[in-house]
Amino acid sequence: SIFAGARNVLLNFSGLEALKVIQNEAVTITNLVPTMAAVMMAESDLDTYDLTSLRGIVFAGAPLPAPLRERTRELLCPHLYEYYGMQETGIITLSKPAEKLTKPDSVGRQIEMAEVRVVDDQGGDLPVGEVGQIIARSPSATDGYYQNPEKSALTFRDGWVHTGDLGRFDAERFLYIAGRDKDMIISGGQNIFSLEVEEAILGLDGIGECAVIGLADELWGERVTAIVVAGSEISEEQVVAHCKSQLAGFKAPKQVIFQAEPLPRTPTGKVTKFVLVERYEE
Repeated sequence: SIFAGARNVLLNFSGLEALKVIQNEAVTITNLVPTMAAVMMAESDLDTYDLTSLRGIVFAGAPLPAPLRERTRELLCPHLYEYYGMQETGIITLSKPAEKLTKPDSVGRQIEMAEVRVVDDQGGDLPVGEVGQIIARSPSATDGYYQNPEKSALTFRDGWVHTGDLGRFDAERFLYIAGRDKDMIISGGQNIFSLEVEEAILGLDGIGECAVIGLADELWGERVTAIVVAGSEISEEQVVAHCKSQLAGFKAPKQVIFQAEPLPRTPTGKVTKFVLVERYEE
């Protein structure tokens, strides 16, 4: 944007300040993590701000839940982009506004110069539709962690960055994220992707935030547990019933924990699930 002569407006983020800046500076494009969009749309006077200058919103840094995506399209800007990548790889896939309409749950196709694969535990490429490990390489990727050879050996192998994310390709090579490898819950011998359960719960009216974790359980091995921050009165039974109406029954939470405070997050908006596990593990 700088090379093109565009003005860049920087700010310490708050929902209210972001809305003011977009209106007052006639901002045309902005980069957000999903949490930022949720905070902006929670402002009580959102409808008093003129956001018509926006030509696009770029999402990156964390999964974009379907309910939040549709609310953003309705309340902030209809033209959405989504990038996928890591600090270690740079951007490796891109979904443009037209693709967000036809394949809304995809993070797009690999960008030029990047290579993306979905592989099994032995490093073999998986067929279309099968979920596996996402690995990538690109000119912008790094090749190791500073003074951390053990972690480098796990992440950087044979010229590929092992992202730790799980995903699948469709027949047109659009990539879909299934979740983090370490976030997969094994309950009663079944593999359950926490992201899928979170998206179902976030589609229920009255849910502000949600994180799904696996907690140790003598019977199930891990029990699917939903940590919910509700914006209105809602019961555990309602959450479970809603999930069972959207997902296979074994994926529904076996426990729902309500908390008043926001979910713990990193500075980039990602939920720190290990904090929740430590907090609620018996």
